[in-house]
Amino acid sequence: DDRQWRRPRAGAKRGALATPGSGPEMVGPEARSAEASPAPAVPSGGRSIGQLVNACMGVCITAGAFCLKLPQIWAIVASRSAEGLSLASAYGEVPMYSAFGLYHARLGYPLDSYGENVVITLESVAVVLLIWALRPPGWAHALGVLAAAVALHAGIWVLPKQWLPLVAQAQPVTMLLGYGPQILLNARRGCTGQLSALTTLMRFTGCLIRMSTTLTRIKGDPYVLAAYAVSALCTGVLLGQVALLPKECGE
Repeated sequence: DDRQWRRPRAGAKRGALATPGSGPEMVGPEARSAEASPAPAVPSGGRSIGQLVNACMGVCITAGAFCLKLPQIWAIVASRSAEGLSLASAYGEVPMYSAFGLYHARLGYPLDSYGENVVITLESVAVVLLIWALRPPGWAHALGVLAAAVALHAGIWVLPKQWLPLVAQAQPVTMLLGYGPQILLNARRGCTGQLSALTTLMRFTGCLIRMSTTLTRIKGDPYVLAAYAVSALCTGVLLGQVALLPKECGE
């Protein structure tokens, strides 16, 4: 008998596949076909190759950040001079990186998407301290700067979460305030002084990479993306100045 279905026992659910003795049992070609068919792929919930590549790039940027300002710091220490470095720009770079780091941390973004901001903040503070050591600003000035820094960072930390986008929206302006004074000083002096070409190149490259990782790691946050775009533009201008202007004025 070539019939492919056996009669179901009484009480078995209509259309259900049966186990031996408990209902309809599939036999013949259909059974072999069902056994040979591969099970459907189950999503593993893991990251795509692109996400893994960008995560690795983020880790590399964070690791490379430890070396970002070392050429600049070395140039100041070796020459014992901060000539050509804008103090206003050095001040602006501290909240430029620290506020960005706090913004990412408050929103729970992965560390590899902003870790370099923490490292560069510390390096930027070191640059400010070196400039102060070579060009003492006075106690009142120094205390005022420290008080403003503490108030700014404390304010960001306690800011209600619904207002956090304001921090990111302000970042492009902060980038301009951080890089603008140095760009204008170089243009006015006609030279770049102790501005490190290697540090500037690393900044520019890091901004381009961060634009890519922002699109994949934190779902293309438009405010973060705009900030990195402005930063890439400004560092690109600085890189052009380093390439075209002499290091020492009068050369």
